[in-house]
Amino acid sequence: MAKQTRSQRVNVVEWARGTLENETCQSVIDTKPFTGRGTAQTLRHHLTQVDQVEADMVALCAATKKVAGYSMYLAEHRRKADGYMALRWREIGTRKHLSWEEAHARYSVLPTVLRQWYEHANAQAQEFNSQHLKLRGLVRELKLLSQQRKVPTFARPIPSRSRA
Repeated sequence: MAKQTRSQRVNVVEWARGTLENETCQSVIDTKPFTGRGTAQTLRHHLTQVDQVEADMVALCAATKKVAGYSMYLAEHRRKADGYMALRWREIGTRKHLSWEEAHARYSVLPTVLRQWYEHANAQAQEFNSQHLKLRGLVRELKLLSQQRKVPTFARPIPSRSRA
């Protein structure tokens, strides 16, 4: 798939919410409406998972800011163009972004309990980032599927009036 420019990016999660909210999903997404087996059910499930992962990400960010004497914290980054969200380490004071390796170098010299806490937070952050990316990819696939699907039209006989 070709890389999209910023102007071409679409927030697929917002597209999905709008589609489900406006109830256009019956005609656009579901090929088997009212059976519980259509794509809208899967889309709702993925949106629920996206919301849960984002809530977990925000909670983890807040937790890293509550560490006594902390010198870095996890910050939430969200692209306005497509809604992509990720966690990144930031340095206190300068607000400089730290790479995963730089963050590891900083917390690896801390006392054991604190180091283990940061290692766990780092692992969770990376897991949340990958989950969020995966879920957004699944929603994007459903969007592309719905755009490629043709709504079936059935030819009906045109009644004719016989002139007698």
